[in-house]
Amino acid sequence: MLIKYQFINGQASEVEVDDGLGETIIQIENDTYNSDRRETRRHESLNASTATAGLTVDVEGEVARRLAAEALHLAISKLNPDERELIQRLYLDKQPISQAEYARTHGISEASVRKRTERVRKKLKTLLPK
Repeated sequence: MLIKYQFINGQASEVEVDDGLGETIIQIENDTYNSDRRETRRHESLNASTATAGLTVDVEGEVARRLAAEALHLAISKLNPDERELIQRLYLDKQPISQAEYARTHGISEASVRKRTERVRKKLKTLLPK
């Protein structure tokens, strides 16, 4: 059996080998080719999935957001129960309500709710770290 071998520099050479050795060499070359192809497809697939999934992560930004959220929750925990409820119902609930709805449910005027909200927001600003 004649086996063709190509060197890295592009030069080709043919070598005469017995049939058993030739089949083994061909099988090894096929296995290597298939393995390389499988590995390349896997990497291309991973690259494509990360590119389409938008997996660019801004670690510093994410840490800053989490720290800010933690600081906000800590500041909210320092409010009195009425102030906490106001902030919770107007901003933090899954379905926040309007100031008008809050006023109706508590039997107060909308102006009073606006003023309370303004005071609580100012208080939160003083409780948040600079």
